[in-house]
Amino acid sequence: MIKVENLYSAFSNVPRPTQIPGCRAGCCLTEGEVGTLLRKNLHELSDGLLSTYLWHAFHLDKDDCDFKYFIPRILDLKLQGTKSKDEGICVNLDTHIIGVRLGTSNFTNWSSVQFKSVDDLIFEIVTTLASYGDYSEIGDWLCAISFTDMDKVRYLDLIDSLPEMTIKHIFSCSWKHIRREGRVRGPYWDDVPIETSKLVLDWLIAKESEHTFFKASRPNRNRARGKAGRKRGLR
Repeated sequence: MIKVENLYSAFSNVPRPTQIPGCRAGCCLTEGEVGTLLRKNLHELSDGLLSTYLWHAFHLDKDDCDFKYFIPRILDLKLQGTKSKDEGICVNLDTHIIGVRLGTSNFTNWSSVQFKSVDDLIFEIVTTLASYGDYSEIGDWLCAISFTDMDKVRYLDLIDSLPEMTIKHIFSCSWKHIRREGRVRGPYWDDVPIETSKLVLDWLIAKESEHTFFKASRPNRNRARGKAGRKRGLR
């Protein structure tokens, strides 16, 4: 596939790491797993091993060259897993952690070719999810890219083209915090920098005004008080 080929090509000049920074054998990765990551061909690394690596990388704050080396394979496997969902194949790579790690890896300062190839492949993943109707995972990816300075417009345009209730499904746990707290709330959304998620926030505020289902989801406090009062009066 062209987008996958472009991704590997964009990162072909990134050297294979000689160590996994900050890792102590037996902590996140075993000595054998570290050895496999450092020696095995990138295209042959499994999602299971890279999932363990991602959990390790999640706790690193600096721009480590090892993540930059592994990101093509990580996204390649995510796309493969997305396209194989109807076959019952599951790729165990946490979407949110990919976003968090991109955000802490100085991602926007990578070369323009690398940046675009990552963006294009993530968009391909989200487009594929849309074709399967996997709206929950789309929400996970929207959260993931909100950790970065990636342009969210085309992702939001894609969501706009989906069935109306998709928006409610994606933000079912977070819409009520938008006006009250001025941010999106929910698992991982709590950690997203407000400045990188502002576009999503503004878009969602517009959707709240546009769609009646957001209003319908709000509890009618006056009605609730009235019912409570009537119940007390009957006692």
